[in-house]
Amino acid sequence: IRRRRRQDGAADVPGVVTGAPQPGTWSRFGWIALTAIGVAVLVLGTWGGRGSAYDRVMDALRLFSSGFPGAPEEDYAWQFDVARTLAPLVTVYATFRLVGTLLAERIIRLRARLRRDHAVVVGLGAAGVGAVRALRAAGAQVTALDLAPRGDGATAARAAGALVVGGDATQAAVLHDVALARAERVVCTLGDDAA
Repeated sequence: IRRRRRQDGAADVPGVVTGAPQPGTWSRFGWIALTAIGVAVLVLGTWGGRGSAYDRVMDALRLFSSGFPGAPEEDYAWQFDVARTLAPLVTVYATFRLVGTLLAERIIRLRARLRRDHAVVVGLGAAGVGAVRALRAAGAQVTALDLAPRGDGATAARAAGALVVGGDATQAAVLHDVALARAERVVCTLGDDAA
């Protein structure tokens, strides 16, 4: 096993990918773009609004909950009309992202619970990630279980095509979530035999 050196001089753990695949550009910067568009809506809405500064700001804030715009009103400037169009799009997109984020873990657990004749790998250290890769190379469906479902090992397991579930392998409910009773293979790579 070849060990690479990280830039800080420490040896990498064999089998664990330190440069794990990163999410796409939109996934990483989507919230920043969404915030920038939201700020632009507030600025345009305030700039193109009417009345006192307070009325302009309040009108701009109301744009986010007003739904999709109808026909433009005659008394507002073009900046307010642009803001009226962008604000509901920002709201809808943010809502879908939030709901998707909240439901993602439940969907993963449901998918894992429905599996049959799959392999379950418990622990995503170097040995666990190696087992995931070997099983995936052999064509097996793999469900991986780890306490840190967002760690480097979990990221490497996902990149290999495994379904990663977070949880404690000593809990019966968690073992039920990964359909351990219907698994064809179980690989436990935990360092503690009591687990």
